[in-house]
Amino acid sequence: MSVEKPGLESAPTLRQRLLSGGAWTAGARVIAGLSGFAVNVLLARLLSPEDLGAYFLLVSIASVGAMTAQLGLQLAVVRLVTQALAQDDPGRARGYIRLALVAVAVCATVLGVLIGLTGQSFAVAIFSSVALAHVAWLGGAWLAGLAVMNLVSEAFRALHDYRMAGALGGAGSTLLMLAALLLVYVTRSRADLFLVCLLATLMVVVCALWGMTVLQGRVRRLGPVSAVSSGEMFTVSLPLLVTGLAIFVATQADLWILGMYRDKDEVAMYGAAMRLVQLVTMPMLMMNAVLGPSISEQFSKGNKARLERLLRASAALIGLPALVALTLIALAAGPVLGWVYGDYYRSGAMALLLVSAGQVVNVLTGSAATVLMMTGHQRASMVISAATGTGLIAGGLLVVERHGINGVAAVTAAMVAMHGLLSAAWVRRSTGIKTHCGLEGIADVAGELRRFLPGGLGARS
Repeated sequence: MSVEKPGLESAPTLRQRLLSGGAWTAGARVIAGLSGFAVNVLLARLLSPEDLGAYFLLVSIASVGAMTAQLGLQLAVVRLVTQALAQDDPGRARGYIRLALVAVAVCATVLGVLIGLTGQSFAVAIFSSVALAHVAWLGGAWLAGLAVMNLVSEAFRALHDYRMAGALGGAGSTLLMLAALLLVYVTRSRADLFLVCLLATLMVVVCALWGMTVLQGRVRRLGPVSAVSSGEMFTVSLPLLVTGLAIFVATQADLWILGMYRDKDEVAMYGAAMRLVQLVTMPMLMMNAVLGPSISEQFSKGNKARLERLLRASAALIGLPALVALTLIALAAGPVLGWVYGDYYRSGAMALLLVSAGQVVNVLTGSAATVLMMTGHQRASMVISAATGTGLIAGGLLVVERHGINGVAAVTAAMVAMHGLLSAAWVRRSTGIKTHCGLEGIADVAGELRRFLPGGLGARS
């Protein structure tokens, strides 16, 4: 009689899902990353540094607004829907999706109108940017489209439809934006800020409407909808909202602080440098997108040993390319920035290196924050995120006037690293599960890869 080895799936279902989901998610993230990179390259050539700085600020405003409008439901849907499906209750899964869509659509509309009406005054009062004020009203439509698009993407992820999740998670809208900007670049060689922001808004809204149409057909297959408790869903989602906003503060507050205290040219330099940090973070974003539903499913089944082995293996898998990326950045940050964006942006090299180093520490701690949010410890994640976000704001405000973008980058790097370390420590304390990269994880990755090499499928019995 064969005995199941600890940490390994007795049937290939989970492994096949991770491989298939990982392939689609990786492909979508790579497409989104490369097309987003190309979009930023074109924007640096189509817009002046001042306008590019205003564009980065509007992206940040729209993103924070979309995060708020989602009410944490984009994360709650993944957790609750996967749990309902694991318990063979598709009607309840459909109920969660319907409730989340209605709530986000209403909230996004209200918040979008509010931003549209007040955005101009906000841009002048907070950022002293006339350029941003002229396009701020577009931020309302942009954030509404983003909120709906992101929620629909996560609903598909909860249903294990990684193709649609990837397309709506950024790949579709960035590809459309790239095509539009290429057309502008070929025909005009220069563009104004309003045109660029209008195009970006249209692409997001188009993807959101398309995603909702496809999702409607997909959820019909789940059968009759079951009534679900809004109280239950919001009990899960609201702490996740605070956590998400706090995490977002940790990734956007630096740009906002610079926007308030430094010239918009420096904001553009810093924003351009941060776009290259995606070389470090992209593998982790891909892995978290795949692991989220599986973490919730395996933890709810009590498979802690299997889950820990999966998490440590994934940390090893994403940690190695992150270290390679950091090495490349350390060797050639300045020349790369100059080649990609133009000579003006070379001065962002030190900021790029500092934030990349902090992100590498975060990557090596594994998917700890995702584990907290997917296993019922969202309040702990909220506390950690709020603490590190507060530290970033306080530290950034202390150093921005004297040390500029490099000082803010140093504070950002420290808080990003601290967030990963605290999250990993809390996961181990509360669940007994280790998430960080280690030799055991690396060995597991090598072993799992051997299973899928030609002739290796039956290597172990």
